[in-house]
Amino acid sequence: MGGISADAPPLRRLPDKMETDTRPVVTPRTVFLTTAAIGVAWQVFVITRGLRYGPELQSMLQGLGVTAGFLTRSFLASYRWWVLAPAVTAVLVADVARRTRPPPLYGSVVLAGSVFAGLVLQAWMIEAWFAPLLAIIVKVQP
Repeated sequence: MGGISADAPPLRRLPDKMETDTRPVVTPRTVFLTTAAIGVAWQVFVITRGLRYGPELQSMLQGLGVTAGFLTRSFLASYRWWVLAPAVTAVLVADVARRTRPPPLYGSVVLAGSVFAGLVLQAWMIEAWFAPLLAIIVKVQP
């Protein structure tokens, strides 16, 4: 009636010290890939906005007869080529990721470059848009 049967295997004694999992939850490679992916995604986002609104900026400036400044002119001349930035960045990130022990300086430069490229492209696009708009506002004000 209940209890442990006679033919049951004997109980094992648990070790005095529990084994702990010493593997890190977040590895440097994971941090690198996540941050680099954010940088590439930022670039892609800015580029899609540039491709969407670049032609409108150009037609607006032509319609108003406004002579755009250097940053706006350079944006309008180059934004269609910006798709190369995330492509190059993704190739460099993949190169770092495939190596078992990438040089720290190389990995750091690639990581910083992926984020910095997004920042530069966004700043350039914003300046390209707002510089002529602010110039028009200044001319319209009494």
